[in-house]
Amino acid sequence: MLVFLFVIVKCLKPIYDNFKEKEHVSCPDPYAIPSFQSLMNLSDEAMKAFLTMCQAWRAHAMNWGNFHQNFIGYLEAWKNLRQGHPSKLDVMCLVNKMIAELKNNENTMNSDSMKSVYAKLVKAIEDGWHAFLVIINGDVKNEILFNGVHQISGKDFYAMITGISTFYNDLVHTTNWLIANYATYEELLAACSISEDELVDAIDINGDLTDLSGNELKEVIKSINLSTSKKLKLTGKKADLVERIKKHREGNA
Repeated sequence: MLVFLFVIVKCLKPIYDNFKEKEHVSCPDPYAIPSFQSLMNLSDEAMKAFLTMCQAWRAHAMNWGNFHQNFIGYLEAWKNLRQGHPSKLDVMCLVNKMIAELKNNENTMNSDSMKSVYAKLVKAIEDGWHAFLVIINGDVKNEILFNGVHQISGKDFYAMITGISTFYNDLVHTTNWLIANYATYEELLAACSISEDELVDAIDINGDLTDLSGNELKEVIKSINLSTSKKLKLTGKKADLVERIKKHREGNA
C-alpha cells in the first residue's frame, strides 16, 4: 500500500509545481475581450483576474492529462511512452499488446488533431496492437470506431486494466482528498513522513512495480479516511520499507 500511495504522491508533484498563477500574457483581442468585459460588467482589474484564472485553468487541466499518463505507466505491465517513442502515443501494455492515446475530454481535440490521433492509432493496429482512444473524463460510449480503433471512457479503461470497477472514482477521491488537505507538495511529503529522496528510492526498489495492483488503492482509501489533515495514517509496514531503502542505497554506493 505504501508504494502505491508514494506513486500517487510522485505523480502529483507536477500538479503542485506547475500550479502558479501568472499574469495573462496572450495577445490582446480587441473584439472578444472588451465585448465580454462589457457583457459581464467587469472592471479592468476583474477582467485581468478572469483571464489569468482562465490561463491557469488551461495549464492545470493539461497537467492532469500528464498525471494519468505517468500514473498508468506505473500500473502492472504498463509503460509510459513519453516523448520520442516511435508510435507517438501515450501508454502501452506489452503483455496484452494494448496501446493508447489519452485525452482529458472530447473537446481537447480539434478536427486536425483528431485526424492525427486516429492516424497514429490505425498505424498501431496495422502493427499488431489493440489501439485505444481513452477520453479520461468523457461520458463516451465504449465502442469500436472505424478501422478498429477502440474508443473508451477513462472510467471504463481504468476498470478494464485494473479489474476494479470503482478504480476511477477511487482515484478521484484519493487525489482530491490529498490536494484539499495538503496545499503544497512539501506538506504532502511531510504528512507521509518521507523525504523526496526516500520517495524516489521507495519506488525505484520496486523496479517497474510489476506487483503494483489496483487493489492497493482500496488500502490507500482506508488510510486517508482514518487520517487527520496533519498526518497520513499509513497502514503499511514503514519500517520494512525504510530498511529496503537503506539496503538499496548501500547497494548503489
